[in-house]
Amino acid sequence: FNLPKRTISVFDIPPCRERINSPPFEYHTPENCLSFIKDILFISEKYNLTLCFKTKKNIIKTSTHPSYIKFINSISNKSNVLIIPPETCPYDLIKKTDISIAIPFTSTPMISKVLKKPSCYYDSYGIINKNDKGAHGVEIIHGLNQLDTWVLKQINF
Repeated sequence: FNLPKRTISVFDIPPCRERINSPPFEYHTPENCLSFIKDILFISEKYNLTLCFKTKKNIIKTSTHPSYIKFINSISNKSNVLIIPPETCPYDLIKKTDISIAIPFTSTPMISKVLKKPSCYYDSYGIINKNDKGAHGVEIIHGLNQLDTWVLKQINF
């Protein structure tokens, strides 16, 4: 597939519907996941970047939270957003984009390392410890201001 120049690949873990027996601390809530996407969308619009959004799984055919499905559907028609099918190989997508951003903790930043592409984990609320060993040396970015600074540095404006 061909992608425009100045692109960000974005990898999520969709939030599930509420469960009765959910753990006391669940990071992948609708609030965290929506904030993750909304902040990256804001930055991509601010700097005229194309957001290539690849969800981990088909959100329609799973138990994904309805508010998340609704939001993803609402951004799918934006001119700077490309919804990438979940069956697309992350390696192929990362290879064709300039930088990648993932929600903690997916494996896609490891692919970025292999391809020598800038990548980070983005935690919009600053919940995850920046020294969490689950990051395997990948930088954890907290909040919109840090994300803005990181994207500017990577894109080299």
